[in-house]
Amino acid sequence: MTGNALTTVKWKGDTMAKPILYTIDCPACKILEKKLNERGIEYDTVDARVDNPKNMTDFPQLEVDGEIKKYADAVKWVKTQ
Repeated sequence: MTGNALTTVKWKGDTMAKPILYTIDCPACKILEKKLNERGIEYDTVDARVDNPKNMTDFPQLEVDGEIKKYADAVKWVKTQ
């Protein structure tokens, strides 16, 4: 995924912007991706090694409805879904 195109998904009866996982394919990135998949959460992936539109330096990060969550907060969010 590139650019700012947002897609939406239905989740628990609500419509929300599809979360975006910013990854560099590191071990923590893979763990977060696995947790998203286990919970059945649809998301888009941005390989920040190729496309880093927000100039992020820490990975992984998850963008949820425009809010950037670093790894620990992203894991907490996934657990609540």
